[in-house]
Amino acid sequence: MKIKLLELRFLKQNKVNVTFSSDLGIGFGYWNSSNHVKEGMEVEVELDIPGTLCFGKDIVESMDEAPKLYISMDKVNLIGRVEQIEYDNIIAVRLGHSILLIEVDDPSMFEAGRWIKIQTNELQITDFMF
Repeated sequence: MKIKLLELRFLKQNKVNVTFSSDLGIGFGYWNSSNHVKEGMEVEVELDIPGTLCFGKDIVESMDEAPKLYISMDKVNLIGRVEQIEYDNIIAVRLGHSILLIEVDDPSMFEAGRWIKIQTNELQITDFMF
């Protein structure tokens, strides 16, 4: 996913919280790379949500059927379509031209083609290395 870095906040333990914009909307997360960044940069990144997500808590069915990224109530919301259910409780979610792999507690709650909304405050952003 291509993003533009709008704001960087340097936190304790060398963590950098970034606010960014993309074709899908605006979000925030932690920069998870040793490469240095600055406001205004455009970079190709991979998004990751650590931990195991639960349907009905972190993930709900979405009435929207278009990929979207937005901030609401101090959480990043991602709307995407379940592309496929992988092995080991992993599902692939399509966000526009990108794929997000997430771990879920019960993959039987998901089916390919279903639109979902994921809420998190722990989005990790890693620059994409070719």
